[in-house]
Amino acid sequence: MPCLIDTNVLVYSSVRESPFHDVARERLASLRAAGHELVVTRQVLREYVSVVTRPNVLAIPRSPGDAVEDARKFTSLFQVLPEAPTALELWLQLVADHAIIGPAVHDTYLVATALACGTTHLLTNNPRHFAPYQGLTVLPLVEHGVR
Repeated sequence: MPCLIDTNVLVYSSVRESPFHDVARERLASLRAAGHELVVTRQVLREYVSVVTRPNVLAIPRSPGDAVEDARKFTSLFQVLPEAPTALELWLQLVADHAIIGPAVHDTYLVATALACGTTHLLTNNPRHFAPYQGLTVLPLVEHGVR
């Protein structure tokens, strides 16, 4: 069963200084061992590169080259979901139905992409961001996730 990996989990799993580093790596390994196919989206990869290269997020940000190398590594570790033709219309419907505004539209597009590709599970450290959406089982990285 496919499980979409949210950006924060990728960041935590690759940044050793993160307080969630070990738990993220352990959770990814346990999901894989339980038979989940771990997947990402192009959006998650873009967000990853954006986050890890920002000096206001990481004490020692990655260089663009290192961030791109990480993203390439992720494409060999995880299946990259395609941009399904139905994702755009589903996203527009979700935004309208849930009155989504501001930056939350990005998480909503992640939901639309997952659902359009038949992915019904999401591993994240921001479970509240995804709570409104039916059809998506949110797996919290930790009991009380924080970004």
